[in-house]
Amino acid sequence: MLITHYSALDSCHYPKEQKCLVASGKVAEIGMVACPIRYPFGTKFELSGRIYTCEDRYNADLSDRLDIFVGYGEENHLKAKRLGVKIRNVKKYEHFHTKTLDHKST
Repeated sequence: MLITHYSALDSCHYPKEQKCLVASGKVAEIGMVACPIRYPFGTKFELSGRIYTCEDRYNADLSDRLDIFVGYGEENHLKAKRLGVKIRNVKKYEHFHTKTLDHKST
């Protein structure tokens, strides 16, 4: 699956008290992910041994991906750019079952 990274400077459409609200209505936290609309909010994904939770959406014009939130401020904006775009296998957790997703399946 395609993996990208973003910061509050890239995408803070709903500022609240010097933080950002994501599409699920929660305040953006490091490690939240924006994911395709076919995955409900709260869906868990495992990538490189870390669990990420779908709490945001990205532009519908973009291809299938997980977009990982890396934080606030200029430093994290630059970090998101440095991390770049990767293709990784991802495990999706739904209802206590797992499914491995690679760059060929979703």
